[in-house]
Amino acid sequence: MLGMFYSIEIQKGLELLALNTNFYQTWQKEALGVEAEMQMDWLDSKLDDDSGNKFILFSHIYAGGVMKHNQ
Repeated sequence: MLGMFYSIEIQKGLELLALNTNFYQTWQKEALGVEAEMQMDWLDSKLDDDSGNKFILFSHIYAGGVMKHNQ
């Protein structure tokens, strides 16, 4: 599970895609890089396949959410 993003087949034709959205937090600027880019490439390849599968996207932090980090 490089980068902590992965997929699980829930049933035939339905996959859960788990994304590590911790990469994209504003306090995590130094982490943006290879693993975050690999995750987006992986997601593109999953969504662009010809399997006909449907997907449920799951993430650590909801879109637009803000997580405070004490420094």
